[in-house]
Amino acid sequence: MMKLIVYIILLLCIGVMTISFTRLFRFNTEQCPVFSWTHFLLLIWAYLILTVGFSLIYLSLEFLGNPILAFNYSVTPGSISYIGNLIYFSLVTMLTVGYGDITPIGLGKFIASTQALIGYLLPAAFLASGIAKSTQKWSRSG
Repeated sequence: MMKLIVYIILLLCIGVMTISFTRLFRFNTEQCPVFSWTHFLLLIWAYLILTVGFSLIYLSLEFLGNPILAFNYSVTPGSISYIGNLIYFSLVTMLTVGYGDITPIGLGKFIASTQALIGYLLPAAFLASGIAKSTQKWSRSG
């Protein structure tokens, strides 16, 4: 029964991340300048959604008994510090290549690679959408 609940949480987490992420790109910024604080805050919000979402994916898979991460220090699974380490790993993976103190193993390598790829492509996607909106404005006015 516990595994079923974790699978449901895992699917909900992936669904919520996907829906939230796609809605961010459909956000109407017609009133805003092409590059504004609104765009910057949307980018930060996207990073936060993805960081928390991937942290929950790592946590769910760990609860299912799949070893996802190898720590170079002692951590008690299920503790608050363990969850903090998962969020830390997710954030570091999203924003950098990592520091090497936590290493993905098994299925975790694929998930961390996907997360890192999304983390690198996200600013480019926001920049491309801003440029597309600016060319639309220029073509309308000229």
